[in-house]
Amino acid sequence: MKILILFLVFSQLYAIHTPEDQARLKQFGAMAQKEMAPSSEPKIPHTIHLFWIGPKHFSREQKNHILRWVDQYPNWTIKLWTDRKRKTPHPKISVELVDLSRYYSSNLLEIENLLSYDILYKEGGVAVHPDVADLKELEYIHSRCSFYAFLAPPEEIGYSSSIFVGHHIIGAAKNHSVLKKTIQNVEQKWNRVQRLFLFPDQQTAEYRLLYRTWASLDEAILQTHTPDTVIFPSDHLDAPKSELFKGGILFEDEAERLTRNLEKKMGKIHLLHTGLLLSILLCLGLYVYRARLNF
Repeated sequence: MKILILFLVFSQLYAIHTPEDQARLKQFGAMAQKEMAPSSEPKIPHTIHLFWIGPKHFSREQKNHILRWVDQYPNWTIKLWTDRKRKTPHPKISVELVDLSRYYSSNLLEIENLLSYDILYKEGGVAVHPDVADLKELEYIHSRCSFYAFLAPPEEIGYSSSIFVGHHIIGAAKNHSVLKKTIQNVEQKWNRVQRLFLFPDQQTAEYRLLYRTWASLDEAILQTHTPDTVIFPSDHLDAPKSELFKGGILFEDEAERLTRNLEKKMGKIHLLHTGLLLSILLCLGLYVYRARLNF
């Protein structure tokens, strides 16, 4: 446990990009650069799922985003999944009450993510966070992909890799293998991660979310992705049709950037180690000097 805590602290302080980052970029990048013909029927249902758990209300900005989705996709089904009675943001949006008793988590974001996995697996569609301002080209994507998501911008968050899939937009066909595997991964990780991160503070709750819920999706994508599974680069959120299925700035430049960062940070660590060694030698010298004086 002490070693794990030291690793987490060390990774937060120095944010070292590992070879795993390089490998993940290569794997996810291969899922972005695809040319796929449209199917006669949508592979993913034309349904937008919105998840909002807890007592807080949508901000004015989030409400505006949701209303924009309604204008963009007037013929789509839009569902708001929530744990309490709420007024619908728009008459075309149905409010779906859910029982959360099966989700043993104190983290509302984790509950929303787990619920989105279950609903997408059972019904299919696209889960969208209300912070997403604009939903472009969904019909184009849904006619070509059976599963898609967007890579999150690289971030050091205490995990073994800073490369992971974002949760703001996840689309999937009903009963998709990636989501089935994700749910299985969560179940397998749950108790083990709970034992590793026991404390009730916010930081520990975030680590539980990361290691058992977000990691489960990443692993499932890498383990069971289908030929029409696409992980778009983070810079493609607003991309036009012509650019969607091409590697973006992230995949083209990120590997080189990670290498440069690794070299810089390894240099900093070398300086730190040198400083620590000099400090130890200085303390040792002072100790020997004082010992001789006393003798």
